[in-house]
Order: sequence, then structure tokens, then C-alpha cells
Amino acid sequence: MTQLQRLVLGRVPLLAWIFVSGLTAVAAASPVCPSTIAICPCTITTSGFYTLESGTLATTGNGDCIKIRAQNVNLNLLGNAIQGPGNSSTGAGIHILSEATNAIIIGGSSTTIGSTISSFRVGIQDDANRATIDFFNTTGNTAAGVLLNKVTGSAVADFTTNDPSVGVDIESSQNCLLNDFSTDNAVVTAGIVINNSQNLDVTNFSSGPNSLNQNVGLQMTNSNFNTLTDWDVSLNNGPGMILDHSNHNFIGGSAIGSLASDNNGYGIGLQFSNGNRIANIVAEETGEGVFLGASSNNIVSVFNSVNNFRCIHIGVGGAVKSGSSNGNRIFDGTVGNSLSGVVSGSKFGVVIDAGSTGNSVSFVNGSGDIDFDAQDNNPQPCKNIWFDNTFGVVDPPACFH
Repeated sequence: MTQLQRLVLGRVPLLAWIFVSGLTAVAAASPVCPSTIAICPCTITTSGFYTLESGTLATTGNGDCIKIRAQNVNLNLLGNAIQGPGNSSTGAGIHILSEATNAIIIGGSSTTIGSTISSFRVGIQDDANRATIDFFNTTGNTAAGVLLNKVTGSAVADFTTNDPSVGVDIESSQNCLLNDFSTDNAVVTAGIVINNSQNLDVTNFSSGPNSLNQNVGLQMTNSNFNTLTDWDVSLNNGPGMILDHSNHNFIGGSAIGSLASDNNGYGIGLQFSNGNRIANIVAEETGEGVFLGASSNNIVSVFNSVNNFRCIHIGVGGAVKSGSSNGNRIFDGTVGNSLSGVVSGSKFGVVIDAGSTGNSVSFVNGSGDIDFDAQDNNPQPCKNIWFDNTFGVVDPPACFH
């Protein structure tokens, strides 16, 4: 046997191992989903209509259960559940990849129970533009129930989340619609998180009722020109709603009634956020009903802020208590203590901290606060405008007209 023959024969086991290993790698890849999906993981690679087989679809791996790669996919879950492996999951129950635009995911209908997606890292993750996701529930997903990730024009509606970290997570997205949903769950981060997003329309939602475990009902950071209407952010261990470095948003209701009640910290808090409008809201039984911290040129109107430590508070912001709040307009509202004879009611109605100037307060009624119905902590001459208000006890009297 020549040296060349010995060399070739010596390599046969290695070549065979490479060949078999290649087959193994291919076999491990997610198979293509059939039109009726009974086993996952699988990947939808062709446009068209897909459904789930009756029963619970349980994944056999730690990654995504159903992955969508094709455009114009219509997936109807028919009310069936999708179940993940639990804490070991690294994927999503349904993952719409960035190339899969115009996907439609329907969990059920208005007359049937929506599908429940549980025990993944993320319940439903949308990375593609113009997805429509409707009628479903998420529970026990470790990172988020719903994740909108760098998308434009997607719509998510008629759902509930009950997940241990975040209910709805919106990251770097724009022109999306979310409505008719609740994050009534025991979360440790926030019911709703909005980061680096703009032109969202988020309406008719609740985050916190009947749950005492949430840190924040809704947390918005570096997000502008969004509309949040007709909401209930109550019974949170942290603020009901907080905006941080977020500008020109509308926060309120179509009529007075959007509610922030029984939260710890703020009902509605703004930090380093400018040009926002807060209107048609009720903020009650919280440390700060409405707080503007280092936030300027905001409007707070048509409000009922009662039985808070401070009903409306304008001042410094952030953990280091820096900055000032200037040029804000507060008008057409009620502050005060309606808890007759109860010392835990409101101590202050409207308070402006020293250093915050050029604010105006008008057509506000306040009475029954334990300390002051209105207080301006700027030295005279007065640097804020108070007019056409009805207050009982004020400090200092010379600033109020």
C-alpha cells in the first residue's frame, strides 16, 4: 500500500464523520410547517393560510415554537394553546421574523376564548412591519408576553398578559396600534414598557387592577409623539405611569375617567419630559397624584387629583433631585382632601418647588388639604402665575390672586 493510499484510507473516518455531522445539523433545523400545525418547532416559509390542530401544541425544544419567515401569512390558532418548556426557553411561542411582513395572527374570536401562549421566553414576538395580532392570552413567559421589536404599522388588540417580568414590551417601534388589553398580572418590572418609540396609539387598556405586585403600570422612556388614552393604571407597587425623557405625548382620556389610583409613588410622573399634555384624568390615593419633575412646557387640564400626599407637584426630577420645571400650565381641575376627618388624606393640593418658575395655575378648586391647598416655594417676588383659582389655605398669600 502506497503512502497516498494509507493517507486517503486514514481520512475515511474523518470524512464520514463530517458527512454524518452535516446530516445531523440539517436534521436539527426547524422543519417546514404544514398548513395544519400539530408539532413544533416548525417554520412557515410560504405565504398562505395556516391553523393549529385541536389541542395543546407543546414544543419539543427551547427555541421558537412557530417561526414565520414568509410574507402574507394568516395563522389562525382556533383557540388552541401553545406551551413552551418553561424557564429554559430561549425563544417565542410565535416569532414573526423581520422579512415576514403583513402577517395576521388570530387566536380566537369575539365569541370564543382566545388562545393562551405560555412558558416561553416571549409569548409573541413581532420583528416585522404591519403585523395584525388579535384575540389571545399570554401567561408565564419569562421576558415578555408581547414584544414589538423595531416594527412599523403593527396592530395588537383584544388580549391579556399575565407574565412574570413585562406584559407588553415595545422597543424602537413606530405608528403601531394597541387597544383593548390588560396586563393585570404579578410582574416585577412593568405591565407595559415603551422604549425609543414614537407615534404609537395605545388605548383602552389597564395595567395593575387587582394586582399588588407590579413595580410600574406603564413605563415610557425616550419616546415621543405617542397617544395613550382611556386607561386604568392602579394598584401598582410603584408609579401608575411614568414618562422619562419623553416629549410631546398625550396622556389621558377621551372624557374624564382615565384612572391612576392606589399606586406607590406617583399616579402619573414625568421626569425630564417636555411638551406633554395630560388631560381628563383621575389621580387619587397615591403619594404624588401628578408629578412634573424637571419637566417643562407641559399641560395638565381637566383633572381630579384628590387624597394624595401632594395632588399636583411641580419641581425637581430624578434620583439626584436635579433640574427645575418651568412654563407648565395647570388648569380646570380639582385638588384636595375628600376624606373628612382622616389625617392620611391630602396634605398639599398644588405645590411648586423653589427654582421652578413661569408656571401658571388657573381655574383649579382646592379645599380640605391638611397643610396647604396651594403652596409656592419660590421667594418673592412671585415667579409663577396663580389666577382664578378657588383655594382655602395658601402659602404665601401674596402670590395668589
